[in-house]
Amino acid sequence: MVKATEFDVADKHERAIVDYLESEGLALWRRDHVWSDGETVERQLAGVIAGEDGPELFLASAWTTHGNTLNVRVHFRTAVELACRRFLPGNGEVAARTLHMPDRYDAAVAAAGGDRTKYLARDADTASAVYILRLEPDSDSGKRIAVATADFKNGQTVASLGFEATMSEFMEWADSEFGGAPAPAHR
Repeated sequence: MVKATEFDVADKHERAIVDYLESEGLALWRRDHVWSDGETVERQLAGVIAGEDGPELFLASAWTTHGNTLNVRVHFRTAVELACRRFLPGNGEVAARTLHMPDRYDAAVAAAGGDRTKYLARDADTASAVYILRLEPDSDSGKRIAVATADFKNGQTVASLGFEATMSEFMEWADSEFGGAPAPAHR
């Protein structure tokens, strides 16, 4: 079952992301990340919005600089259907990329998600990383989509999975929440 919450528009950073995306939606995962300067707080948000052609999965962040300027960055935004495909239509390109094991964040995320973990989106700085992942066990029925974080603290990199759902239940949920126009009533 997909667990999602309303956007927290009382938080100025999350409100800025929602305003930037200009669409209705639901949050799948969120966190406030403090930058290495110890002062700047960044809201990181993954969710699903109602796109023009159906539901879209996104990863975005917002923060306020020392000059009090509010910044928004959308790291990833694509149709839910494309995020759940193994290959992109048309050119046959692989939709998700392989994690790079020398990278401490990628290695920690691979350990948490399994050795067939691939990423659709990644945002990292010197202290942490956030990912949208495809977890691909050997069986088709177990393929999942997830949000993961990896943080470098006390000399160690620790990863954890946040939101996680099978691809089939994620697509079904997204279509039911944000799909196309309702079917016409029978006469």
